[in-house]
Amino acid sequence: MEGQTGQTEDNIITYPGGFKANGMNCGIKFKNNDLGAIVSEQECTVAGMFTTNRVKSESLMYSMPIVKKGRARALLVNSGNANTCIGKQGVKDARTAAKALARQLGIGGKEVLFFSTGIIGRPLPVGKIIECMPALTSGLSDNAMPVAQAIMTTDTTQKIVAEEADIDGKKVKFVGIAKGSGMISPKLATMLCFIATDANISQEGLKKTLAASVNTTFNRITIDGDTSTNDSVVVMANGMAGNSQIGCDGELFAKFGNALHSVCAKLARMLIEDAEGATKFLTITVKGSPDTRSAEGIAFAVADSKLVKTAMFGNNPNVGRIIAAVGYAKVKFRVKPDKVALRVNGIECFREGKLLYEEARAIDLKGRFIEIEIDLGSGNEEATIWTSDLSFDYVKINAEYN
Repeated sequence: MEGQTGQTEDNIITYPGGFKANGMNCGIKFKNNDLGAIVSEQECTVAGMFTTNRVKSESLMYSMPIVKKGRARALLVNSGNANTCIGKQGVKDARTAAKALARQLGIGGKEVLFFSTGIIGRPLPVGKIIECMPALTSGLSDNAMPVAQAIMTTDTTQKIVAEEADIDGKKVKFVGIAKGSGMISPKLATMLCFIATDANISQEGLKKTLAASVNTTFNRITIDGDTSTNDSVVVMANGMAGNSQIGCDGELFAKFGNALHSVCAKLARMLIEDAEGATKFLTITVKGSPDTRSAEGIAFAVADSKLVKTAMFGNNPNVGRIIAAVGYAKVKFRVKPDKVALRVNGIECFREGKLLYEEARAIDLKGRFIEIEIDLGSGNEEATIWTSDLSFDYVKINAEYN
């Protein structure tokens, strides 16, 4: 399996066979791309996972039933406006935008998905979107960069990943784009992620492997503990690689799943690396747990602790904050402090119920990447969470975002 991350002028990531995309500015934002499309030559098998927030974008309300049916040809997305908390008009505007692209492409309206990201509570300027349809579609190409830029909000860089896998003797390609740098919390993390592949796979197989990939990638990152109204991960597979159809198990399914997981993991890492105002990338691993859910719950308690995050920002080895978060984590398993061991950047600073003060003082937190390992000493299961620190700039960015 071969992978490619990021894009430069000399290293352009292109979409799999049969897919074209474009991005442009339609006037929702003052500058930069704010409207994008991904289009397939032929009908795609589609699967998606969406925010668990009970307040959902009207764009999601429009698109989720289409995804559930498992077939689509194109995807339209805007940034700068979340199309959320607008009521019935928001659903109507989403439908209008999707139909405008469908007319331009000569396909059915229910073959187009529509997604939004941006500021909540403002009506979608759907007229601007419609006006740009001719230009958007005439500029379709296999270059992934313009549409990746079109979904950015507070992101500082576009996030693009490509993978190739040999499946059934065919070279199958995957290209994924994502946005998100704040309001990141699991189930899902705040983000949009769109993955295109030319693999031939059944809808049930695609749903199954997407869920498995998301649960151990996008659902294991956090920046600030907030869950958005617009979160979406969608995969479109057009089958043009020519492989035998992949089902719900077996060798072909495993190969496809490994490639999809790699794309998701790389994009998830990019989201944390581009976290709003972040100066640190924290890897928190909880091991020695009786079950995976407890390991996840404890890791998230540490990752979402504002005291831990601010200590990391300040290069302050106040490891008592980490142990406190372990203790208050809302998990069924009862942590036994005398069995817990804590290591930060490889230095053991807590064991047998005691904080090792001198060892803690010796921890160097000046680097960007920090490893926190918590061994509960009570089992064989583990979980790893990625997160960031909490800086002055995070507060500034979110105080001014409107």
